[in-house]
Amino acid sequence: MEGSQERTLPVRAGDWVGSVLDPSVTAKVRAAYFSSDGKVLVDLVVYAKDGTRIGRESPSMGGPRGYESACSWEDWKRIRKPSFPIDLKWIPNGRGSMTAGYAPHDFLPDRQLIQAAAPARPAPRRVSDYDPKSEAAARRLAAQELRDVARRHGIEDLRARADELEAEAEAISPRGM
Repeated sequence: MEGSQERTLPVRAGDWVGSVLDPSVTAKVRAAYFSSDGKVLVDLVVYAKDGTRIGRESPSMGGPRGYESACSWEDWKRIRKPSFPIDLKWIPNGRGSMTAGYAPHDFLPDRQLIQAAAPARPAPRRVSDYDPKSEAAARRLAAQELRDVARRHGIEDLRARADELEAEAEAISPRGM
């Protein structure tokens, strides 16, 4: 694509993701996109540990109620579809013992989805009803009427103005008309 830049998205709609901050939080991607400053944002439908769809947990403040909108991708990673219910497990704590907790997600590598940047929009074309052929015809008609009035009333200034209108009509008239 000439004049546009391609960018890659790490996730796509329908992918399951897990929070890198809290292993008990699981969501399904509703949409992935770039913000105006180029960061990856995702709309997420959050699921409870038993597999029930929660939708949105934060206050909607007039926004969507069925999903968390515009979440930063930095806090999420792709995972395999979870096997609900997600239960507490014994997890080694690194000191030779185990702690009950939610096991970290089995993270998957990011996708390499190509999204072409929107091409630069051309300047809006001005819509006009200007038609040079009609404009030239209107000036010629006005010139003829001025000549008729000048002849009837003997006003030479009107003939000069009629000649000016004829010259303008000739200047704006499309070639060969």
